[in-house]
Amino acid sequence: MSMIDGQLRDVVQTGSSGVTTDQVERSVVSKNGEAKAFFAAMGALRAGADPDRVGLWARFGRALGVVLQLQSDRYELFHAEEAQDLIQGTRTLQVAIAMEMMDSDSRTDFLRLLQTATTEREARDEVVGILRHPRYAVPWTRVVKRWSSDALDALDSCDAQEPWGEWLRELVTSNTPAC
Repeated sequence: MSMIDGQLRDVVQTGSSGVTTDQVERSVVSKNGEAKAFFAAMGALRAGADPDRVGLWARFGRALGVVLQLQSDRYELFHAEEAQDLIQGTRTLQVAIAMEMMDSDSRTDFLRLLQTATTEREARDEVVGILRHPRYAVPWTRVVKRWSSDALDALDSCDAQEPWGEWLRELVTSNTPAC
């Protein structure tokens, strides 16, 4: 049910002028984190894990799902041929962080630019340039690192069998920003 809630949050937040980082993060957790939590918990149950360990695997899956989605959003914004989230008006974490940190006038201008970015490549390029600024990138990095840390803590507590434990650890760390 929470996966549906996450998708619904995405739809409601599209084009919103008042979306917050907390709302975006909850949406990502609901939509992507809970899906991975479910699959990790089901795998643990199938393997015969006790309820505490199943909970740890769910926690790992949730945190990993969030990290992977935030990285996917970032890749799509900064490296894909077209920034589909900007075209669709999706309020990603990067956009929400910038909106929260801007003063009223800058935010108004940024919202206009976001609207124009739904149809014009030049506006999308300008939004991407704004969002690359360390002022907005550093808070995003902190969020990803927090979720990565939670994933690694849960994984350590799961006592995953090798070579899978190391493979999962590498999956988390390779998707964690260095700075």
